[in-house]
Amino acid sequence: MATDMDLFIKADEAYEAENFEEAFKIFKMMAESGDHNAFSNLGIMYECGQGTEVNYQRALFWYKKAWRFNEDSAACSNLADFYRKQENVRAARYWWKKGIARDSGDDALECAKSYLVKLNKRNLEISKRLLLIATSSKCISEDDREEAQALLTSEVFNS
Repeated sequence: MATDMDLFIKADEAYEAENFEEAFKIFKMMAESGDHNAFSNLGIMYECGQGTEVNYQRALFWYKKAWRFNEDSAACSNLADFYRKQENVRAARYWWKKGIARDSGDDALECAKSYLVKLNKRNLEISKRLLLIATSSKCISEDDREEAQALLTSEVFNS
């Protein structure tokens, strides 16, 4: 009998091989049986239409279920990204800020960039503060740290 880890590895391997139908089937079975490791993966697959039809309501359901299970920054990032793609900046910022509260430098960078869309003094101050948080975070990819540092030294903040 396969363990939860065995199933996850099988689903992940299918996903990486772009066998989305198989990956979706396994992640769905796992998620519906309560395996929290599959919640976010299933949300992504519903959002992107991988192995299933695009279904934003189901994607949101699984993303929020992942958040309710462990309140980690990855769930915040998924929810923020989902809302950003839906052009709901207010909801995206809400979730990025939850991620920032969990020391996600990646979320701080994304939130900072959302304030740079409409340049005014207030937004520049908020963005700069968020970029400083991003660059000092222990939980940020090296690429995102470099992007945050580049933004801080750009003309936007030094003119």
